Amino acid sequence: MEKAAEQIYPVVEFQLRKKSTCFCKRVEALVIPRISGALVRGVDKHVVQFMSERKLQLADSCRDDETSSIAVLLGSDLFWECILPEKVSIEKGLFAINSVFGWVVAGANLLRHGDQNCSQNIAVMINVAVMNNLKLFGELDSIGINNECENLSLSDKKFIDNFENNLTYRGNRYETKLPWKSNPEELDCNFETAKRRFDNLKIKLNKNKDICEEYKRIIDEQLKNGIIEECSDNSLFSGYFMPHQAVIRPEKETSRVRIVFDASSKGKNSKSLNDLLFSGPNLIPDLLHIILKFRKYEIAFCGDIEKAFLNITIAQEDRKYLKFLWFF
Repeated sequence: MEKAAEQIYPVVEFQLRKKSTCFCKRVEALVIPRISGALVRGVDKHVVQFMSERKLQLADSCRDDETSSIAVLLGSDLFWECILPEKVSIEKGLFAINSVFGWVVAGANLLRHGDQNCSQNIAVMINVAVMNNLKLFGELDSIGINNECENLSLSDKKFIDNFENNLTYRGNRYETKLPWKSNPEELDCNFETAKRRFDNLKIKLNKNKDICEEYKRIIDEQLKNGIIEECSDNSLFSGYFMPHQAVIRPEKETSRVRIVFDASSKGKNSKSLNDLLFSGPNLIPDLLHIILKFRKYEIAFCGDIEKAFLNITIAQEDRKYLKFLWFF
């Protein structure tokens, strides 16, 4: 077998048609000197007679004693669009299959003329633009997901190990510490910033009674469920205060109002809470892989853990860095 060599061939486009029908397919093909060294022979006389008796028109009129070379090779993407569902058994191992161009004969018994010595060529067409598009599609950045889970860095692995070592189960919840990358004492007092933004929030809530009631309902519900607690530390100059605001989604039938906390808030020449915390590796599953898994089984199940993020408890010593202002 000769070693494969890279060559450049011209590409042409033509239409595959059958007269008196509306069948028409656009074909893009390579032009090469020879598709195959094999010669196509006409079907045997008894097959021609079989087809004639049943008034089945052959797609090719080549006689038994005639040969012809292969002029066009269609890929499977087009071949099955030309094949029709009718099939007739001529004899054991030999069939007549209907196509848009007429009936074709296929089967093992078609090779009745002895062995043929011929050369076979394989040509692979690479469309650079198509390949680039496929590569782009395969990169998860293009669909908003970065696949960093498969090749975690040493620092990411250390982060996960520390997180798991600090994870405990208390009562009916998991408890963990904040993933500090710097000394939390570096945080400056941001009470004034948080107070100013809270005053602005109160003005907005007073202007919209419905949003205000929903906001209060969420706070009361979280307080009842133990997601938040009233701060026992009355010091205004320790820890960190997170400003918060309402994100309103009128198109939602449920959860129209969502409270969002801002851990990036900071004063002039100061650091925020986010500045001192590890962001951690991206552990979001491969979205493309999830979509493809829907094709694997007949039935797909999906689920959602209600308020999963809020049901993780923070260790007591770190709670002072998650304070926020509210009125009771």
